Amino acid sequence: MKTLVNHIVRFIGLILLQVLVLNHIGFLGRFTPYLYLYILLVLPMDMNRSVVLLLAFCTGMVMDIFSNTAGMHTSACLLLAFIRPAVLGYQNSREQFEGTRPGIITLGLKGFVSYVMILVLVHHILLLWLEVFTWTGVFSILFRALFNALLTGGLIIAVEVIFAKSPVRR
Repeated sequence: MKTLVNHIVRFIGLILLQVLVLNHIGFLGRFTPYLYLYILLVLPMDMNRSVVLLLAFCTGMVMDIFSNTAGMHTSACLLLAFIRPAVLGYQNSREQFEGTRPGIITLGLKGFVSYVMILVLVHHILLLWLEVFTWTGVFSILFRALFNALLTGGLIIAVEVIFAKSPVRR
């Protein structure tokens, strides 16, 4: 029950922070960090895949409503949730971390950084491509996605380091 309350508080807090503060910050006028992805990235590793997809849908839908983006965040969040088990399975055996959430403590710093950066980059590529919905500026989209993913990933990793409950292992 305590973990459910933690997830609900994290969801509300991060969505409010994203909508009220981060969406209005534009680094160099073009780059916005999407800290709300932290909600999906730290869901327990053994959570039912259908529940994770439903949570991703709800998270993306809430962001679309507040950002007026017509399904772009929902699509990108669903893709992130869909490939999340593959990225976790590629890096670790799932049985090793059953009942825990992906974090610096469970994956180590290197594992968590690669986990976050892969998923955030995939999310951003789809999100930014859906924004322009054309192949003509593919290099511009990739550059923006890479820079935005570095910004978002760095912010997510910083939040995880700050709120980690024990010393970070490498």
